[in-house]
Amino acid sequence: MHDRWRDEMRPVEHLDACSTSHRRLLAGLAALTDDDVRSASLLPGYSRGHVVTHLAEKAKAHVVVFEGAAVRQGIMTADPRTMVEILAHHLRNVEVHHVDLDIGYGISAWPAAFVAGELSKRLRALPHRADHAELLAWLLGRAPAPHLAGPW
Repeated sequence: MHDRWRDEMRPVEHLDACSTSHRRLLAGLAALTDDDVRSASLLPGYSRGHVVTHLAEKAKAHVVVFEGAAVRQGIMTADPRTMVEILAHHLRNVEVHHVDLDIGYGISAWPAAFVAGELSKRLRALPHRADHAELLAWLLGRAPAPHLAGPW
């Protein structure tokens, strides 16, 4: 009974998506030369090497959180999050930065589950990042997209 409960709590879809994303990222990185790694990424001011280092450091930090979790909750800088939320955050890092690396992986390759989950979160936060009247005018096709406040 205890094992069945534990298995039901495992975020299988998120784990599978992260595993697949990591394999794709590693395959893309395997062909890079030292010069390729030193080249600019699509992230302004960052080389590919900077992006890879960021991904590696974030992955190490997430492993520490996962290994130390007695219950399926951890503390991130912003606030406490469930392990599933932390796993989704990690998946976002891998998927978005894989595109930033500019090594042939584009947004069209993003897993549908990632797009659906992340889009839902971003849309919920949108009203807090723009003037409401400007946002509504844009959504109604009556004005250009408003300036969004806050970090990406």
